[in-house]
Amino acid sequence: MSDSDTPSLRLRADELHEAGRPAEAAVLYQKLVEENPAEDSPLLCLAWALNDSGQRPEAIECFEKLFSRELTRGLIATFAFDELVRLYSEEENLSALLRVCRRAALARPEDTGILQTLAEACLRAGHPEEAVDIFTKIANADPDAPEAWGALGGALIAAGRIEQGEEAYRQAAQIDPEATIAYLDRLACALMNSGYPEKAMAVWRSCTARQPDNPVYAMAVGECCVCLGRLEEALAAFSHAAALKPAAAGECWRRLKNLLAKREAP
Repeated sequence: MSDSDTPSLRLRADELHEAGRPAEAAVLYQKLVEENPAEDSPLLCLAWALNDSGQRPEAIECFEKLFSRELTRGLIATFAFDELVRLYSEEENLSALLRVCRRAALARPEDTGILQTLAEACLRAGHPEEAVDIFTKIANADPDAPEAWGALGGALIAAGRIEQGEEAYRQAAQIDPEATIAYLDRLACALMNSGYPEKAMAVWRSCTARQPDNPVYAMAVGECCVCLGRLEEALAAFSHAAALKPAAAGECWRRLKNLLAKREAP
């Protein structure tokens, strides 16, 4: 009985993969690919089986082939694109991630989902101004979408354009007032991550004014104080956070201990 006889090669490969034997399944999927080189399905299954069996470079090669096919069809389907974004992100292969995202954006320049993925990749790869340009395009295309303005705000702050970033977050909060404190928190995180702890602390203090019983913002203020070397203020902030939620006091003190250890590390 040949490999292509009943039960079919595809059925056996699928059964092996589902049974947790992806390496064996990959051997059969490879035969299917060789027999049907123009079909996408066997190649996609081979890519997944290779990845699941730990053969990631070979899996990526398959996904790259599929992605090239997707591009020729105008990215009607994006299975390979999505997988490449995930894999390159996990590997921190930012140059490859940018390459894939840029090719996709060229093929679908009005697709906001692809544009957002590209902008996020630009931020990770240290190209904040390019991310600003893309998020600006997204926000202008849908000016009533608060998330678009929030994303733009984060990119602007990463690019050092603080006032514009703050304005973008304010725009997001104005569109969705119920999420105001969430956007304030995101603004503060963006400021902190970009090296502006004093500004971040001011924003988190406004969060504590809005939610005085929330220990998360009190600890965030304390973290800023540690970063600024104002250790007495940090101790007071963490003490306040611990008092707000005694059941979680241990976690508060562990967080402060870790922050101080990180600050003292060479």
